[in-house]
Amino acid sequence: MKLNKELVLLRLFLMLLFGLFPQIYPTAIAEVDWNECLEDLNAKWGTNCNNCMDSKDTYQVSYKNVCLEDIDVMICVQEKYLNWRCYTRFGLESQDTIFGYACKGSGRHLYWVKKAGNNQISFPTLEEVNEKYDD
Repeated sequence: MKLNKELVLLRLFLMLLFGLFPQIYPTAIAEVDWNECLEDLNAKWGTNCNNCMDSKDTYQVSYKNVCLEDIDVMICVQEKYLNWRCYTRFGLESQDTIFGYACKGSGRHLYWVKKAGNNQISFPTLEEVNEKYDD
């Protein structure tokens, strides 16, 4: 009788453990929202930029990877004349930062995030970004 009770308790424990395991540790890449890994650190005007002639209209953004896993990131910053400058960083490590700028910025910026090395998802091309976000 005691052995049966122990087996029942063991079965209950295992069912509970394996029932909660998928909720604690997602098993599929699709279950993770990689966008949550990117934290908007700063967006500022007038930042000095070696690539821009006049820094008063420069618009710079920075994002930080707040997850433990590496991510691939593409950020785009819109110029005053509505074209986009895009920056891609593959393997952005945990707590590392990516920067982007527009010499004559509009104040708009976009980003895309995926798990580092995931070749099933591709980022849009610069042409696609300019076409889709032309307003």
